[in-house]
Amino acid sequence: MTMTKATPSSGEFARYELRDGADVVDSFAVKPIRFSSYRGEITGQLPLVAEREIARLKRDLGQFELVEEGRTRIKAGMGYGLVFQGKEGKQHVEGKLVILPELTSHPRSGVVLSAASRVDKRNERAQEIGSDSASGIALRSFELSSG
Repeated sequence: MTMTKATPSSGEFARYELRDGADVVDSFAVKPIRFSSYRGEITGQLPLVAEREIARLKRDLGQFELVEEGRTRIKAGMGYGLVFQGKEGKQHVEGKLVILPELTSHPRSGVVLSAASRVDKRNERAQEIGSDSASGIALRSFELSSG
């Protein structure tokens, strides 16, 4: 099975989904982000953006659990990542979210990458969340162009 392009949700650039019949099993989305005016390094802004994303995930997912957060690297870009678990109805959801600034000396924009999988049961090992899923592979393969 392969991911196919789907209709983006509000605010997203792109969305890809892996389906089992009518059910979404795996999803990968890219949405744009603008950073507020700041001084210093962008790395100081990323945890602030992450807090907004955590609040959104808490609203969207039941039994939300933040498993891990911190600096991460996607290809050549340094970003800030979240690993999470929760529920959509009775379905367990696990995923990763990465805030990735554009590759410039003082970025004003970037993207939020979101990879989520619907799984049979809660994962006890944080480092395994999303590692073998189609959305996890898409996340690790993403490349942000500066042009």
